[in-house]
Amino acid sequence: MPILNLATHDADRGTVAVRWRFDLDPEMVWTGLTDPVWLRRWLGTPLGGFAVGEPVGPGGTIRLDHGDGLVQTSVVRGCRLWRHLEVTWAFPGEPLSVVDVTLEPAGPIDAAARPFVADPVLAAAGEAAGATASGTDLTLSHLGVGAQAREYAIAWHTHLLYLAAALRASPMPLDRFWEVHERVARAYYR
Repeated sequence: MPILNLATHDADRGTVAVRWRFDLDPEMVWTGLTDPVWLRRWLGTPLGGFAVGEPVGPGGTIRLDHGDGLVQTSVVRGCRLWRHLEVTWAFPGEPLSVVDVTLEPAGPIDAAARPFVADPVLAAAGEAAGATASGTDLTLSHLGVGAQAREYAIAWHTHLLYLAAALRASPMPLDRFWEVHERVARAYYR
């Protein structure tokens, strides 16, 4: 069984790949990924009209405030409710890139396949994510990030820790995001 909850990157190609398992059904994970109330708990504050949780076709725009005046804009390129979302990713000062997320129903989680996490903050976040029974496998690809592939791998892993904790009713404090981000970076690149 492959290791779950892992982000990898290819600096030469400017790509990030993330695999994550949730012990929730795809509909709940989708809601966490796309609902404005949930988005603010793990990614950014939605601005303006926002309706990805509803059937949205290509061309819909999503704007998220990541703090400090950094507003990221995405345009929906593809959407299959509960299963797939592809958006452009325009972040200030960076080239336009693409984020592609797929959700698949998962079988039982093998306790032996769970990664060991020595850091107590990260371990607690993983426990809050509740890896048990069956659930959903998330695959996220972020393409076209150039030299920032490593940073995006760390950032996506950190953001998904926050999403997993929020979905398990144990939200992590957003004011500690950069502390958790640094711990994730150390765990990946000691």
